Amino acid sequence: MAAFDGFLYPSRHEGLDAILLDALEFGLPIVATNVGGIPEIVENESNGFLCEVDDIEAMSEAVLTLSRDPGLRARIAEANRKKAERYSPGQMTVRYVELYQHLLGSMEQEKAVV
Repeated sequence: MAAFDGFLYPSRHEGLDAILLDALEFGLPIVATNVGGIPEIVENESNGFLCEVDDIEAMSEAVLTLSRDPGLRARIAEANRKKAERYSPGQMTVRYVELYQHLLGSMEQEKAVV
């Protein structure tokens, strides 16, 4: 991925694929479809471009926009490297622990009410 200038991800159905997180970590501008969990990672025109499924014209235009604008690619690269930090194993572990603690606290409150 280090040799890539961008990352095209024209998925029709997607949860949240780890390859998108890899693309973030490498600072790649992402052109992807607006499905599933992808919009949680790619914010249109902020750190990449979201296109509708099978909209080849929009995907092509997004790729051309990125290829013509090195400044835009550099801004997106920096944004994606920063965003990738939120999805590191350490950060994800902290977030899962917080979620589980919250859920356990909610369960304890429900038991106290009953």
